Amino acid sequence: MSLIRFSVCLSDIPEEFKKTSEKNGKIYIDLCITDRRERDFYGNDHSIYLTQTKEERYAKKPRTYVGSGKLLSETYHKKKYEKKRDTDLLPGEKVTGYNINNDDQSDDLPF
Repeated sequence: MSLIRFSVCLSDIPEEFKKTSEKNGKIYIDLCITDRRERDFYGNDHSIYLTQTKEERYAKKPRTYVGSGKLLSETYHKKKYEKKRDTDLLPGEKVTGYNINNDDQSDDLPF
């Protein structure tokens, strides 16, 4: 699974591209995300544009750029979203899930 983090400048979106849903009244926009040939200064490797109509694409009209993003590395993705084992914890990191076996009475606690 690929995860792309991106940001969109809402100020750059013309009002005619914003669509209000008749069902829920929410405002939507259609976007396209494309791969860049080279990363930019900030490491972004994707560009975000407003979706063009078929006629606009055939007429070779310039796209409206609204943002950029980057593919997060597999290492970041795994560290962020995989369930950690006790051996994967960093110093000072807490274990979030305990596996308690109630049948084990081997502890020497007085209560």
